[in-house]
Formats: sequence, structure tokens, C-alpha cells
Amino acid sequence: MNRLELKKVKKARRKAHIRKRVVGTAARPRLTVFRSARYIYVQAIDDEQGHTLAAASNREKALGEIRSTVAGGGELGQVIGRRLKEKNIGKVVFDRNGFAYHGVVKAIADGARKAGVEF
Repeated sequence: MNRLELKKVKKARRKAHIRKRVVGTAARPRLTVFRSARYIYVQAIDDEQGHTLAAASNREKALGEIRSTVAGGGELGQVIGRRLKEKNIGKVVFDRNGFAYHGVVKAIADGARKAGVEF
């Protein structure tokens, strides 16, 4: 197994370990984060119904100026926090999706908290 394959396997194990404990409901959805080198995606998911309640990404035209940096993650966190507040969702369960709680992922969580969402 080469280094890239090993890295993917380790991330999949971390993700599975997190997901077996983190479940979103309509009252308290799962706020999941995916980041790539270029884009950041954040979704609030109701796992019981299998629906996405709110989403934000820097691929949206309105949010296109937000970069995949710590500062951009904070802005995107505030955007998803406002969208959740509009739908009267005040509490979420944070799913870091196998990523380390550091940098952009932490900035998204802090931005959502700043917008008034509780974890």
C-alpha cells in the first residue's frame, strides 16, 4: 500500500469512528464539513429523514470571494450559522468528517458559534 492509499484508509477510519457516534436530527442536525484545496462545503443534515436542512459553500456565486483559508472558513461558518438561525435551528452536532479540528475546520465551527449556533 503506497502512502496515498494509506492516507485515504486512515481518514476513512477516523470518519467512521466519528460517524458511529454523531447523528443529526431535525431538532439538532449534524453540521458536517468537507474541505478540498480549493473549496469548502458545510451542510446541516437531518440523518433521520436523510435531508439537508441548510448548506453553504464558497462555490456559490454570492460566496465566491471567500477563499479556502482560516479567515474564509470563519466567514463561511457565519453564513451557515445565519442560515440555520433563519430556519430556527439553534443547536447542532459538529461532524468534522475525519479532518483534524484545526485551521479551517475550527474556523468554521467558531464562525457558526459567533452567529449564535450552539454545539
